[in-house]
Amino acid sequence: MSCQVSDEPWPHGDETEGGRASLLLASGWSEVAPGVWERKRGDAGTERVGFGAEGFEYALEQARLRSGVIRSDLARAGASATLVQQLRENDELIVFLEDSLERLWESEVAATSSKPDDDAQTEGSTSGSVCNGVYTFDVSFSLGFGSSSVTSQALWGEPGPLAPYQKILHSYAYAAYTDGQGLHEDKDSDLYGPFSSLCCAATQASAAAASPTPTLYGSNYLAVTEGCSAARFYEASYP
Repeated sequence: MSCQVSDEPWPHGDETEGGRASLLLASGWSEVAPGVWERKRGDAGTERVGFGAEGFEYALEQARLRSGVIRSDLARAGASATLVQQLRENDELIVFLEDSLERLWESEVAATSSKPDDDAQTEGSTSGSVCNGVYTFDVSFSLGFGSSSVTSQALWGEPGPLAPYQKILHSYAYAAYTDGQGLHEDKDSDLYGPFSSLCCAATQASAAAASPTPTLYGSNYLAVTEGCSAARFYEASYP
């Protein structure tokens, strides 16, 4: 059985914060933090979308909390290759978010002083148009009797003439299950950039669990800086 992202779109239309809020509310989203919205997916999972620096700040806070939990687990369990790898990948995500936020705050003044704020746009489905290009985020779950998996994919496409804005893509996937022998985990991440003046780019991460009742999680991030300020993230979890 294959489960895709929700068929309900991210709304198009009014570019103001108030307009975005009313459209998101109308599509079943609830605001859980400044710049961050959440709703249930049709496959019994949960999805969350974040806009701008506020969205990335929320994602950074969550990543730091996960790092603290992993370090506590390491302190109790002692040397664990699985936990060490999990901590390393989570720390890589923290560095990516910290660097992206620094770039965003540095570029925001230049961007807003020279042209309208493209980051105020809203998108539909798992795709959107920002900073002269189009991004697509996807997190899909595949649930089976023998195994289950999650795949996260982020795509960037840009028509000519190509803009000089700096862009970074990041995808992450996590799968886990528990049996009589303990916790089993699988993780993957992919980062591309910074890149500019490029027609297209992609990142993809996949993880699998040998169980029909797994814990699955996937996330995708886009940060645009250097003349245009935009940040987006999309994440989904099961169950």
